[in-house]
Amino acid sequence: MHAPVRGGWDALPAPTLWGWALGKRVSYASGMKFRLGVIVTAVALASAACLAAWLMWPLRGSVGPIEISELIKLAEQGDAKSQRTLGILYDHGAGLPEDQTEALRWLLLAAEQGDAFAQLKAGVAYASGRGVIQDHAEAAKWYRLAAEQGKVDAQYRLGYLYLEGKGVAQDDIEANKWFQRAAEQGDATSQFLLATAYVRGTGVAKDSAAAVHWFRLSAEGGVPAAQFNLGILYDRGQVVDIDPIQAYAWARIAASAGHPEANSLREILAAKLAPEQLAEAEAVAAAFKPRP
Repeated sequence: MHAPVRGGWDALPAPTLWGWALGKRVSYASGMKFRLGVIVTAVALASAACLAAWLMWPLRGSVGPIEISELIKLAEQGDAKSQRTLGILYDHGAGLPEDQTEALRWLLLAAEQGDAFAQLKAGVAYASGRGVIQDHAEAAKWYRLAAEQGKVDAQYRLGYLYLEGKGVAQDDIEANKWFQRAAEQGDATSQFLLATAYVRGTGVAKDSAAAVHWFRLSAEGGVPAAQFNLGILYDRGQVVDIDPIQAYAWARIAASAGHPEANSLREILAAKLAPEQLAEAEAVAAAFKPRP
């Protein structure tokens, strides 16, 4: 259900709308790795060993994980799951030396057989130049194949290529089509980008109700910029009814998630609240847990 609507939009600033999604998520595209600081070597090696065991376990079901030599044999015989698994192991240096070129070789063999995850990973490699010369058109090709099989991250990434005109002709309508598909599967970043499209009327007709609907879902999914925008909207009483408790709570949630402007908004909103209202709003914010 769409949120209740009344009144029109005030223009929301572009950095508020775009900063998180086109920063954090795009950084994932250049390798899809989380860099969490210095990791003790022993822990990294143990993690790699666990990844190798976890990836290979399903290939033999109840019999248990197979040896790498047998995995290679199966991959060479054309087994797509083994090819995909071997590509991932090379990509992460798990049980095998890290080798991005070799990783892509095996992923492409699996992707050509229709393996959706391998298609996604191949697209990521071409988009980021990981083990190959960067080629956004080739990335779009593999993202599309994975997206058509329902891979959410491929749908988001293909939409982003259309949004930016990288490897494909810039096309807001096509971008929104793929964001919509990913958003309907629960992707919070795509929900955010779709909301901004409805605010601005880029590739779709302006629709305040739809924008609030997707902002809310994105905020509940943990996107700080969507949380910040909801705080503004509840404070202004435009599109949604004025609700100072909700306004403060969403600003507080966004600030806790690291949104650069949210703490200033939180302080402004706090000054408007009576002590008992502030306590209630803090409780609402404290109880928030992003959608898995």
